[in-house]
Amino acid sequence: MTFVYLDQAPWINLRERDEDDETRQLIEQQAQSGDITIQLLQTLFAETGKHRNKSVREHHIEYLFDVSRGHVLRNFQDVKHIEKRNYAQRFLGYEFNLAEEVRGKGAADMYGNPKLEIDGEDVLKSDSFDKETKREFRELLQSRKGFSLLADESFSEMVKEHHQRREEELVEIIEDTRGQMDDRFEDNSRRRRVETHSYFANYVLPDVISSVVNSGGWISFQKFDFEKYVQQGDEEVEQLFRCFPATYCYLTLSTRRDTEKSREAKPNDIYDIFSLAVAIPYSDIVVTEGLWVTQAKRAGLGEIFDTELLTSIDELADVLS
Repeated sequence: MTFVYLDQAPWINLRERDEDDETRQLIEQQAQSGDITIQLLQTLFAETGKHRNKSVREHHIEYLFDVSRGHVLRNFQDVKHIEKRNYAQRFLGYEFNLAEEVRGKGAADMYGNPKLEIDGEDVLKSDSFDKETKREFRELLQSRKGFSLLADESFSEMVKEHHQRREEELVEIIEDTRGQMDDRFEDNSRRRRVETHSYFANYVLPDVISSVVNSGGWISFQKFDFEKYVQQGDEEVEQLFRCFPATYCYLTLSTRRDTEKSREAKPNDIYDIFSLAVAIPYSDIVVTEGLWVTQAKRAGLGEIFDTELLTSIDELADVLS
């Protein structure tokens, strides 16, 4: 099974091609046969929701569902927590399939289990609703109709607002740190290591320690030479951080964005990075904007996570042929 992620522009390119276009036919046929699984992320729906024409929104979302067969990747915020849980659980000796936890199906998995409330009660948790009602709701969230709900302005605005608050909290943490870095480093590699270590030391490793301790275990990261890592690099520390793939990709790409002198950073960059931080380590092939392919390749992310990075669906068709 080959897992593929397409950014919004390749999706639009694919949908707007003639139905007898060879590239379109090849990709659609392999997706429907199960030779490839094209995974969706919530940012695709957030971008689609901005289109003023409701029929265009609905048509595009239906196409996304039909080709992907409802396969999704969980959002970046959820994946961060899954990765920390994975490290703690594996340290304690439990089996944990990280990729399977990150991949899912339907609107619920993509949006982190959104609630349906009726008269103020959560349908899935309340005793007021029978098992059949709950089963039908779960099926709805995995169906085309569930995805079509995302084309409804009120629903997509509600979900977007919820996740935007969570994303803005992370953006604020990282951007505050970053603002302090701009004037401190001429060495971009060292700057990346400082930012990466700072984030992991404050927001990742303490959570792992708490999780292990709360489960009755004990863990320490004292064997790792973080000072050496910051000053000159250390492969053992680098490998530790790569155990949290989405977080590692996010920090790597965001530092690349900030140190790119030939292009001014754009506000929307951070949301592109949220998507790619999940897509790159949890896909076999990623098709996205040329800028991000270049930056990801320069950072070695394709090689680290064994992911092919492409810029067009024509390149994708060549790889699949």
